[in-house]
Amino acid sequence: MDFFRRGLIINCSAFVLFLILSGGFFFEILENEHWLTEDFIAQNLPNRFYADKEIREGFIPLWNPHMLGGAPFQADIQTGVFYPLNLVLSLFPKKEITEFYELYQSQVIFHFTLASWFTFIFLRKLNLDFVSSLLGGAVYAFGGFFFSHAHHANMVHSGIWLPAVFYCCLKGFEDDSRWIWGCPLLLAISLFGGHPQMTLFICYAFSLFYIFLAWRKSDLIIYYLVRFIVIIVSFLLLSAVQILPTAEFLNQTARNSMDFSGAVTDSLPISALWSFLLPDWNIATYESWQRWEFRNYLGAGTVLLAICGMLNSPKNIGRFFCGVGILALILSFGDNTPIYKLFYDFAPGFSFFRVPARFLMVLTFCVAVLAAFGCSDFIYNSDQLSGRKNLKRKGIYPGVFILGLIFLAPIPEKLPDDFMRWQLSNSLIIVGLIFLFYLLKVFFPRWGRLCTLAILIVVLTDIFTYRPIFNQQRAAKENFIQGIKINPAVKLAESQPKGARFLIRRKYLVLGNWGLVYGFSNIGGYNPFKLKSYSQLDLSSQKFLNILGVKFTDDFDERTLAKKFPGQTHFKIVNEFLENEGAYPRAFFVTESRTVDKFDLRRSLEEEQFNPLKIVYLEGVSALTQLDKVEAVYKVSNLENNGGRISLELHTDKKGYLVFTEMYYPGWKAAVNGDETKVLKADSIFRAVGIEKNVNKVELWFKPFSFVMGAWISGLTFLAFILLFSFPKFFFQRQ
Repeated sequence: MDFFRRGLIINCSAFVLFLILSGGFFFEILENEHWLTEDFIAQNLPNRFYADKEIREGFIPLWNPHMLGGAPFQADIQTGVFYPLNLVLSLFPKKEITEFYELYQSQVIFHFTLASWFTFIFLRKLNLDFVSSLLGGAVYAFGGFFFSHAHHANMVHSGIWLPAVFYCCLKGFEDDSRWIWGCPLLLAISLFGGHPQMTLFICYAFSLFYIFLAWRKSDLIIYYLVRFIVIIVSFLLLSAVQILPTAEFLNQTARNSMDFSGAVTDSLPISALWSFLLPDWNIATYESWQRWEFRNYLGAGTVLLAICGMLNSPKNIGRFFCGVGILALILSFGDNTPIYKLFYDFAPGFSFFRVPARFLMVLTFCVAVLAAFGCSDFIYNSDQLSGRKNLKRKGIYPGVFILGLIFLAPIPEKLPDDFMRWQLSNSLIIVGLIFLFYLLKVFFPRWGRLCTLAILIVVLTDIFTYRPIFNQQRAAKENFIQGIKINPAVKLAESQPKGARFLIRRKYLVLGNWGLVYGFSNIGGYNPFKLKSYSQLDLSSQKFLNILGVKFTDDFDERTLAKKFPGQTHFKIVNEFLENEGAYPRAFFVTESRTVDKFDLRRSLEEEQFNPLKIVYLEGVSALTQLDKVEAVYKVSNLENNGGRISLELHTDKKGYLVFTEMYYPGWKAAVNGDETKVLKADSIFRAVGIEKNVNKVELWFKPFSFVMGAWISGLTFLAFILLFSFPKFFFQRQ
């Protein structure tokens, strides 16, 4: 019991220290002086705000009606709908967007505390001392990789679970076999975080670690192999509620896989290795997004400690993390080496993702572990140091190696400015200070722990000094709020009926997805995953803008308005947006239909005789259902489009089809006056519902089979886990 209390106090103390450290690294954001920007503001924040709103109203956010003409929401894994720490946000009182922004930023910052603490408890499990474990945790969380990607919230949410998975794996092998079943749970949480590439990397790293631990018990190798397969299957079953809808969604997009040239986009240049020691090395030659992909500052002090850790850690552990780190580094080079092609051809998952440079996450973890061993050596091995030979092996050789790298750094190209020279001088100072404290430890053993603490402070100061801040917007809170409030797109959307459709394409791209926040619909928007049907749209065509119901567009030039909108003589510009007077209603009724095998909407719109308001072309429908042209009187009223739920009232004196200018997608269901009916594919991209005369109520809702099946599989698997751990004597046996 005393041992348990002591361990609890140590772990809690480390958590508090990391919490303070996170506040220090992000103090500008917590003080509202800086704001996370780029993908955080353009994509992550709107997604989270919309999901939070839907959950508060008692709905699972399965559909996104506010961008790209409508698209699956939960199935888009980037949204992280079921990520537990995203769901926690819904427990807070409802907040306005700027307050929610602050809350969401704080949640992302909290993940840095978790990343460092998970690494700490893993290192403690490897029998490292308190200070060394602190150093390893800080390097993993606040080194160049995660800090550079702080604005990629879903990448942070998924990637931080790597050390936690390793901890459960190690504890499951050494203490209690039940802990190993935490691995599939944590892998599922990582996948729910919204960045499957990070989860894939964690799966491969975990697999290597599992094999490494199992190999030491070769007499039980069959048992461990079967257990590994069960772990992976359990992870897939727990994640089925995300995997099945996402697989269906990707199959409907143009990006369901990549050729090799796409998969190696943004491979790490070999010259970028200098940025591990000099953070701004060659940074001017990179595009803006490459700066956070290629910058992975670790610091000369951290690299020095990692080399010491390679030499002084237990043989097997050191070799494992050294080998995995080298493999991750080689894979991060992508097509700069021939090895990546082998993984692309034979390793599952490699053909789905780009940016091999992100393998630096695994490298950073390995460096953090080795650096912790290198720091620990200053405590545990001081009394074993004997003579100059041991001194050279444990300190001087690695130091000379690092100093040599720094001195050689200016050789590939000239140092561009005084700032780079200052960085070089700073690296020399860092290495010099670590040598100084090392020598003090050797010759004055009583100062050992104090010197180790000093080394920790030196490394943290070095990382803190060079923390990348290009992913933060240097704007005060008041400026940010004012910028949102006075934005023409927001002001115009607030003055229009809910659901008004925009085309935001040229002037206000940062707000392309913010219909999720303010309730308007943007036929454009930012998302790398677009439905194949969306690719049929020509957003520069007036006819497409009309049929899509685009009421306002910023994609215009006043000098060419007459050419773009032929036949229109009067042009009304409201809040810097052009009002399109020819926009069709979002739902309309037609009495004439034709059945076709495949309909080309773009070509048909070019033909003058095609009028979408008069005739609808249906795919996959019996020819007996087609209707001839008749005159009809109808009225559509009380149209409500809320997420995956659409309702309206329709009155008509004829039989026909109600057409919705929303993207067609499998899983939509409909009811007319309470009687369920089929949702048809209309004009190749829209939805239509068959209507008899005198209709009053039409309802559509999104309930894809992939989600229902996935929810059942994940739910039953999770229930099985609860039963297993509730009755451990029947299912587990301590090793």
